[in-house]
Formats: sequence, structure tokens, C-alpha cells
Amino acid sequence: MQTIRINGKEMKVSAGEERILRTLARSDFIAGKDNFVEGTGNHQRNLLQHANLAAIGVREVPKQYPKTNAEKRFFERNTRRQSVISGNKRRINAILGKLDGAL
Repeated sequence: MQTIRINGKEMKVSAGEERILRTLARSDFIAGKDNFVEGTGNHQRNLLQHANLAAIGVREVPKQYPKTNAEKRFFERNTRRQSVISGNKRRINAILGKLDGAL
């Protein structure tokens, strides 16, 4: 767990939260829930259950309530998805920049 300072506040970022942020940054800040599962078989772990999503700028958006054009396009391309994980670009990039600078 790393501690960074964002907007004058201390923030602890776990390894799982960092993997969530890097996955979202790699996939244009929007991804399906299945992208956040680690492990195989009976030993799968969902990263989203163990993270404070609001603090790191990530939210789950149901299909009925997309807010941004990117979310609407994602649901148009992936019609069977019921929800999507969307991230705030500025916040995610700021956190990842601090994490990369802290190493």
C-alpha cells in the first residue's frame, strides 16, 4: 500500500486499486466488470469488491443510466452488458502520475 498526497489530502492506494486504475487507463477509462477479475477456476477474486471506488474516481454505471457519451457508445457496442465500470480521466491520471513518481 502506497500513500500519496492528492489535493492536500493523504490517500492510501492498495495494489489492487492500482491494478484497477491501470486497467481502466489501458482500456480508455471504460471497461466491463470481467476485466477486473483475477485468478482462475475456483480461485477467482473480484478487485472491485475490495476497493473504495469513489475515492479513486471509479464508478459502476448500469445500462439504464449512462451519463457520458463514452458510456452510451460502450453499451451500443456491447448490447448484452448490464453494467460498465467507468473512470474519471483526470483523477485516474493524477493518481497514476503520483504513484509512478513515488517509485
